[in-house]
Amino acid sequence: MSHRGEWPLPAPSALNCDPAGVIFVTAPSANHSDNVTMLKKVVMRCNEGTVRCPGGRGDMRYWISMVAVFIIIFSTNVVYGTSGASAASSAAPVVLQTEEGAWTHAPDVPPAIKRTDPRLVVVHWEAKETKLEITPGMVYETYWTIEGTAPGPLLRVREGDTVEIHLKNSASNSHPHNIDFHFVAGPGGGAGPLTVSPGQEAVLRVKATMPGFYMYHCAAAESIPTHIANGMYGFVLVDPAKGLPEVDHEWYVVQSEFYAEQKTAGHLTFSFQKGLSERPDYVFWNGRFGALMGENALHAKPGERIRLYIGNAGPNLVSSFHVIGTMFDSVYREGDLISPPAHGIQTTLVPAGGSTVVEFTPQVPGAYLLVDHSIFRIMKGAVGQIMVEGSGGDAAKAKEFYDPILTQQAAGHDGHDMKGGAPPPPPLEEAEHTSNVSLRGANSGTVLIPYNASIQSTDKNHYYNPGIITVPKGATVTWVNKDMMGHEMVFDTIDLGSGPFYPGGKWSHKFTTVGKYPYHCKPHPWMKGIVIVSDSAAPLVADASEPDPQPSASDESAESAPKAPASATLRLLPNSSTPKLITVRQGGTVTLVNSDTMKHEVMFDSWSWDFRYVDPGVILQPGEKWTHTFTTTGTFAYHCRRHPWVKGTLAIK
Repeated sequence: MSHRGEWPLPAPSALNCDPAGVIFVTAPSANHSDNVTMLKKVVMRCNEGTVRCPGGRGDMRYWISMVAVFIIIFSTNVVYGTSGASAASSAAPVVLQTEEGAWTHAPDVPPAIKRTDPRLVVVHWEAKETKLEITPGMVYETYWTIEGTAPGPLLRVREGDTVEIHLKNSASNSHPHNIDFHFVAGPGGGAGPLTVSPGQEAVLRVKATMPGFYMYHCAAAESIPTHIANGMYGFVLVDPAKGLPEVDHEWYVVQSEFYAEQKTAGHLTFSFQKGLSERPDYVFWNGRFGALMGENALHAKPGERIRLYIGNAGPNLVSSFHVIGTMFDSVYREGDLISPPAHGIQTTLVPAGGSTVVEFTPQVPGAYLLVDHSIFRIMKGAVGQIMVEGSGGDAAKAKEFYDPILTQQAAGHDGHDMKGGAPPPPPLEEAEHTSNVSLRGANSGTVLIPYNASIQSTDKNHYYNPGIITVPKGATVTWVNKDMMGHEMVFDTIDLGSGPFYPGGKWSHKFTTVGKYPYHCKPHPWMKGIVIVSDSAAPLVADASEPDPQPSASDESAESAPKAPASATLRLLPNSSTPKLITVRQGGTVTLVNSDTMKHEVMFDSWSWDFRYVDPGVILQPGEKWTHTFTTTGTFAYHCRRHPWVKGTLAIK
């Protein structure tokens, strides 16, 4: 039996029918009682057959089942519903309760949903174009986000919920934005209705019909890949109606890539060409270097069950997700929360734009590394930590699982642990070369252990080479580990050692006794140096007969030699640089002046500025100049990256 016409609506176009059996009324009466009357009439007319929807999409017929009919009243911001079986006799519709959406920033996950009824979940988000220091010393200028972070928030809803998304585009932004939700069954995942220019806001209502762990991202028409690559992505967790098994910890982890080119020294912007070539400079967990390392590591106790919601925002790479030190006893492949999970998985693939959910229960204390087992990506930043510490679990079972009987570690080297933090990768596809600072006559000082310090190389500037460090009696010297490995400083002539300190960690010691103290790294004995402690403020110069442990430019023993000038100027010309050799004293300044009509990018062949992990290139437009104070002694060749015949040498004495 078919019913049509006589709808208590302002116009036929106010009624639309959804294939799932949902009738949307977008222009109801402002009077609540009129809406209730309308609902009762619609239910009665729908109860025994089909409804022909005047003005609906294509004027199509849809079967309305006896199970349920819902009318969504947009102007009153509530959802009315009623059961078909009792609709004719019902005095009033059921009102779905409205609640604010539960969402968190990574790595946190909103609490599990305990309720058993569907709700209208309202979410207010804002697109924000900002900037962020994604590795030490490198600021990414085109860091575009939902709610200020990449990844964007994790929203948790329940199967059957209606979700109302309010998306605002910050007035300070320069680009239009929207959101394509992968959990939405509709054209563009809602991107079209949610497209907003700066200063605008849009609203969309959708229904969460299928459980799963779903990505969302900006799909702005100007360039979808650019908006994703710059950080506009996040995830929605749609819990099954019956919920998921309880666990002790739930964490939200997203892998993504950054494609960068240097805008100015220390400042990066998006490189479309690198993205097109699929050559990322960085591969990160949760949008930046060290987001899950050191002080940002995740923490659990032995025997606690862990669930990780792993997303891969891409935009290009497929992830081979693996946790070093465990197997996954449950894997919800590709974010499927409907099918039973797989078991006994070591590494699981996560496609770009996809996800997985894994569970495991570590019994043995220690550091468990989260990696993409396309393993070179750890050098680009794709590494995180779960620190399993404290009491708990089954100690006997732990010993059964993992019982080192005879261990001869490489002088305390802790293998995969990487406790404390991981190194930033060599930025912008440039090999990272660093030397070390030598402090003289300071009351305190810092020795940096640089990236790749543990690599034994014939290039003395490529690894740990502090030479002789001279300080006054009572001075404190601090060693800071910027390497990818743990280190342990051991002194050869006194009972003094740092103990292991890990990437991102540091160790300090106050020297109160005059003397000369050679030392080396226990796991990497070729890394060595000397601390000389003077009994006065004047620095104590090493004997000429005492060779530098690794001869370097920091060995300055001739006090009578004339001092180098405190400053110098280098001019870049069309076919050369003038002068070819510049000499300044340690702590002096050098000014580079581009006197050419072309842009130049000066690079030092085996050195990074003051041991910060930044691309060593300095970009100078015609007429621009750049001044830097040089604190590291040595002789360093330089050239223009764009014009390699423009080259010379800088000597710091």
